[in-house]
Amino acid sequence: MREFDFSWAHAYDRTDNVSAFSDALVRAQWRLKILVPFPERWGVLVGDVLTNLCAALDHTLWTAVLTHSGMSARPHRITFPLTTARKNFKGWDGS
Repeated sequence: MREFDFSWAHAYDRTDNVSAFSDALVRAQWRLKILVPFPERWGVLVGDVLTNLCAALDHTLWTAVLTHSGMSARPHRITFPLTTARKNFKGWDGS
């Protein structure tokens, strides 16, 4: 990481609806522009970090379910739901 200078490698811009007082939900969006590509090996490291984060979320949810409800009848369904669409959450409550 020492060989890569972060200070000029990227730029980002942020937009939000904070000034829209009528909306109860604050939405913010960041757009990152890569000015200098990251070293290729970082892709493997970032993938490993994200995989470990997903596993940690699964383990945390598993522990919470065991503590709250005991062993599940369908233990293979106890995972942290990762999705980008609300419709994909349908059925996660067992319905």
